[in-house]
Amino acid sequence: MTSHPMTRLSSREPVAVPSVLPAGSIRSRRPVVRRFAGRLAPVALISLVGVLAGFAIGMCSFWADPRPALDTAGWQWQLPELPAGIEPGYREQCREAGAAVAEVLAAHPDSPDAVSALGVLYYLAHDLRGEQACWERRLELQPQNAFAYTRLFELAQQQADYQRIVDLVHQAEAADPGNLAHRGRLGSALLYLQRNEEAKTALEPYVKAGHGDADNYLVLGEVCFQLDDARTAKRYFEAAAALAPDNAAMYYSLAKACAKLGEEDLVAQHRATFQRLKEVEAEIRKGKSSQRQQAQDDVHIPIRIAEIMKHVGLAYQDAGELELAEQAWRRGVERNPDNSVLRELLSDLYLRQGRLVDALECIRELQRLTPQNRLHDRNEGLVLSRLQRYDEAEAVFRQLCRSAPVSSLGYAALAQLLLLRNGDLHEAVSLARRAVAFEPSGDNLHLLGLAALQVGDLATAREAAQRALESDPDNPKYRSLHASIPPKQ
Repeated sequence: MTSHPMTRLSSREPVAVPSVLPAGSIRSRRPVVRRFAGRLAPVALISLVGVLAGFAIGMCSFWADPRPALDTAGWQWQLPELPAGIEPGYREQCREAGAAVAEVLAAHPDSPDAVSALGVLYYLAHDLRGEQACWERRLELQPQNAFAYTRLFELAQQQADYQRIVDLVHQAEAADPGNLAHRGRLGSALLYLQRNEEAKTALEPYVKAGHGDADNYLVLGEVCFQLDDARTAKRYFEAAAALAPDNAAMYYSLAKACAKLGEEDLVAQHRATFQRLKEVEAEIRKGKSSQRQQAQDDVHIPIRIAEIMKHVGLAYQDAGELELAEQAWRRGVERNPDNSVLRELLSDLYLRQGRLVDALECIRELQRLTPQNRLHDRNEGLVLSRLQRYDEAEAVFRQLCRSAPVSSLGYAALAQLLLLRNGDLHEAVSLARRAVAFEPSGDNLHLLGLAALQVGDLATAREAAQRALESDPDNPKYRSLHASIPPKQ
């Protein structure tokens, strides 16, 4: 079966915002074990970018006692014990997922994703020590894995082990010195440890560089307040309130700073806002309290099981066992039909296997689940083009141009289609120009060069090809286009 190259647009790694509030005025939060700190693992969105030729889209149960630990390259793993008294439906779903995890670990014990699947299973079993061991093992295999750090941060915070958070941040930054995404965690932990000067040194350059969020400003404000710099603290608290105007904690801190500065009118104003927002939060909590735990289980468990199956499938995919990967992802979709990550993985797999009808079905489900994501609209048109359903593809691309007029997606895709089907070549050049105007990427420049060459506009083709080559001098398709254009006389 022919394999097609594919470029994939990755979503951001999940980075949990530290739920840490000022020491001395607000109690430490210890999140419930059942709440995850963010979505699992990085998700790859499908990108079917290409030049004219680029329309070719890249492309036994182990739960019974006894359960001896399996030793693999110095790391021992075993499935977790499920707590007594667990609801039968919960237990059955965990057993089913556990069998899949055991099978993939037996086959691929050093797979980072297989280890992650086990980590999520320990999370469902409420076994914090076992879960921690899994994420530590994942970091041994992949020292820069963001989600492993996120979970370890959350586990340390649940135990109020702030020195552990500090050590983890230093470990993460040593593994990837350019990644400062954990600075908020570091500042919060240092604040709780009353190491205020260190917290200020860690956080202040980060927020001044424009990376800070509301929690970062709140923590930095509290650090300055503890250092008796109420004026600077107030400025940071004001920034925090501007970024999170519905968060009562921001106004509590503002009132505190204003009181220290003797600004009584502002104190009264901020306390009133704080009280109003606290009442709103109390009403929201009250409305959610009835049947809350059952609703959590009904929604929460299938989501986590689907995430386990995602990791199981990724482990099989990395091993080249695509049939097993597909089976795992399909089982995950059965548990959680609204899981867009699994459908993206399936559509990616189908595209690489040339199963275009199956891919199209997945993409249309993704359009239903995440209608705001225009990549799915573009991908629908590209798959239709591969199916030689050109009129349908053109209609999709023209609608994309109308619905996303300041994005390059529709313009580039429609230009490619016009070149492919020998449509209006002058319109293709115009569309490619728009794509470059909104996103002067190498691929868009290459597309403009191809289109201009087709209509005999050598000056435009030469300039576009040169710019594309400058963006990536080793790219063979850029080099080929550049070499095919006669030099300027």
